Amino acid sequence: VQVYNLENGQTSTVTRPGIRYVAPAFDPKGEYLYFISSERLNPVYSDMMLDVFFPRTHLPCVLPLKATTPSPFLRKAEPEAPAKDEKMEKPEVRVTIDFENIVQRKLSFPVGEAIYTKILPAADGKVFYEVWPSEGTLDEVGWDFSVSAKTSVKSFDFKTGKDEDHVAGVTEFSLSQDGEWQLVRVRNNAHVSKTSEKPKLDKPAKEFHSKSGWIDFKRIKLMVDPPKEWKRKITKEQLIEE
Repeated sequence: VQVYNLENGQTSTVTRPGIRYVAPAFDPKGEYLYFISSERLNPVYSDMMLDVFFPRTHLPCVLPLKATTPSPFLRKAEPEAPAKDEKMEKPEVRVTIDFENIVQRKLSFPVGEAIYTKILPAADGKVFYEVWPSEGTLDEVGWDFSVSAKTSVKSFDFKTGKDEDHVAGVTEFSLSQDGEWQLVRVRNNAHVSKTSEKPKLDKPAKEFHSKSGWIDFKRIKLMVDPPKEWKRKITKEQLIEE
């Protein structure tokens, strides 16, 4: 994983070479960098061959960006903050990184290895990560273009030091930039709710309002002005020919 400085154009490496790291993400406060590493080599013996293989090698990791920033696993539970006024402007987050010995500050989550595909820090002291099931290829027939919903999402709470199941049977999971809202995609449907609560996907996506959380994509309209559209298309083709 490398960090690029927009001000001076300098690129710095923040992880140890030789290991595959994916899905880097900054936390909303700019204190930590999260990513997935492929460093957990836990061999599994094969029933058919005298050999071992490694079906699950991923671990979620966290990297304190400043040398003085404590490990998130050692932080004590903070008193509950008063309710925030959503109309108030949030202060600008400026990320400061101490690159000296930064590779040595990498910490792995105290969870088992799995096929983690994404890690997302929230604003309430929680971190979410997607888990993909370990499956065989026997049932795969040709090219399958259908949208699956096999991903499960787990959450890790730094206040309690425990991880738990958050939601299962989803297609994709993402958070808002401030880490306060979560978007859960289940095939062609999408559900929005606060990260402080588990998504309520038990009800079908038929009622579209703020309480249900489901988004009605049929309300989205695309207005096309034919004369302007043809003019844009002709201009584009002329540029390609030139």
